[in-house]
Amino acid sequence: MEQFPSQSEENKLPAPPQEVYLDVNTPTRELSVEEKKEEEERNKDLPPPPLENNSIV
Repeated sequence: MEQFPSQSEENKLPAPPQEVYLDVNTPTRELSVEEKKEEEERNKDLPPPPLENNSIV
């Protein structure tokens, strides 16, 4: 599997929640407003993750 081509490409992939959280958190930097919106959009499409995954963020 190709490793994260780009942040926005990743948003379109139906990745399991844990993968998404790991990818988002690996670069520890402040997300831009747009990225936060994209992440919220992406999370809406996913089934609600368990609380453990939420607290990683």
